[in-house]
Parts: sequence; C-alpha cells; structure tokens
Amino acid sequence: MSCQFALICRFAIILSLVWLLPGLDGLADEVNQKLQSGPRAGEQAIPYHPLLASGSVAGQRWCMVCTHRSRGNRMVIVFTRTQDTLVNELVVAIEGLTKKHKNLGGIITFLTTTGKTAEEAETLTGKKVVYLNDHENKQWKALREFAMTQSITNSSLNIYTTDGPSGYSLSPKAAVTVLVADSSAKVMANVALRQEDLTSGRIKAVIHEIETALVADRRSD
Repeated sequence: MSCQFALICRFAIILSLVWLLPGLDGLADEVNQKLQSGPRAGEQAIPYHPLLASGSVAGQRWCMVCTHRSRGNRMVIVFTRTQDTLVNELVVAIEGLTKKHKNLGGIITFLTTTGKTAEEAETLTGKKVVYLNDHENKQWKALREFAMTQSITNSSLNIYTTDGPSGYSLSPKAAVTVLVADSSAKVMANVALRQEDLTSGRIKAVIHEIETALVADRRSD
C-alpha cells in the first residue's frame, strides 16, 4: 500500500512540474527580455519642446532636436525619471563625449509627473511657455546650478512636465532611456535602464555603446 502511495506521489510531482515548467520559462523570458523604451533604431526622434535649464535660452521652451538637426549635429537624447549621483555621472560623461566628438549635442530631459502636462501648456499658450509648480521650479533651479558648477556647455539640461513627449512611447519601467540619433534625428541606438540597472559600471557600458554607435555612423559618412 505504501509503495502504491509513493508511486502516486511521484506521479503527482512529475505532473505538477510539467504544468509548472512553461510558467517558469515565461517568467525567465520576462526577466531576460530587453526593456524597450522610446523610438527603436531606424525610427525618428520627434521634435519636442522642454523647458531649458542651461544654455543661452534657459528659461524658455525650446526644441533642441530641431536645433541640432538644423546644424547637422548628431544627438545623444536622454530621458530620466530620477536625478541622483549616477544620473549626474551619466550627464557629465555625455558632456565629455560632446567635447570629444565633433558635431555632437547632448539633450538631457528630466521628467516630472507633477504640474500641468506640456501638451496642456502648449494648448493654453500656443508656443514656448510652461507653467511650473514649486517642485518643478526647485528642480529647474537645481539643474541650472548643476550645469554651471559642472561647466555643462554642449549639453542641454531641461525638464518636461509629463512622462515623456507624445510619440516617444517611453516605458514607465524605464528609469533612464538613452537614444543616439544621427544628424537627421534618425535613431541609431536605444538603451533603456530600469532603476535597479543604474550602476556606475552600467553607465560606463552605456557610454561605450554610445561611442560605438557614433564611430559606426562616422565610418558610414
């Protein structure tokens, strides 16, 4: 009787594993799947108007994608939902790339979920005005101060008062989205990082990926 019971138990365990394995495979696929956020390689970086915190037109809403495209510059476009030492490290590294590579501009957009959306502001005002609440005003001032203390001159630090410009399809799971675009604003590379992926080592790897895309684009000229 005990032998028969043991066989039944073994059969039940095997059957449960058969049912469980596909679910585990699906979970593994979900964990290992590359996070997609923003335009894919080959797609276009769409013009948008963030509020600039650095540069000669700081304090205005301005399309830096349009500016760089008109100048024939390639671009590194970053959307970040956080501002910490690691993101600051990424900003400084991108500024370094703009000084190393000719005709390259950095566009670093800090996203906030408070206040009016940029779309609402555009509807209300028509063009380059944005409304800031206290939180956004503090964020803008902090970015402006950071740009001055770190001598950020080739990269635009700015804020956008939504979860991202319309048409960019930024993933809510992405803490940081990095796009490398050519002089026509066509995306050459896309890297999305979850919050847990933000490490100094991963940022260095992202900078290497950006440089690889830039060098490949230069060779194709």
